[in-house]
Amino acid sequence: MKRTLQYISAVLIALVLGTSSLFAAGNEGVILYPNPASEVLNIRLEDGSESISHVSLHNLLGQVVYEVDIDLNLDGGYIVEITDLPSGIYLVQVELTQGRTVVQRITKR
Repeated sequence: MKRTLQYISAVLIALVLGTSSLFAAGNEGVILYPNPASEVLNIRLEDGSESISHVSLHNLLGQVVYEVDIDLNLDGGYIVEITDLPSGIYLVQVELTQGRTVVQRITKR
């Protein structure tokens, strides 16, 4: 949990400073679409060697606005309903079964 909070803090700092290199490194193989999104967010894995184990969405204050543990082997992907979220920028944290954590930025219309 502490590592996750440190990573989210680093991502928030990158957002404030306007840097995007943090989002490019280590995010290979995880695709979020559409972006911007208004109703649903699709999370898809390019590689079948990993599966999604946990998904969380954080607002720019670092608050968790959506969170789910995934017990099924979802090699293909996962769909997040975001209709009820206010418009804005969110950080999507995807934890994979091989221990890798990916954080990407999305915009909710």
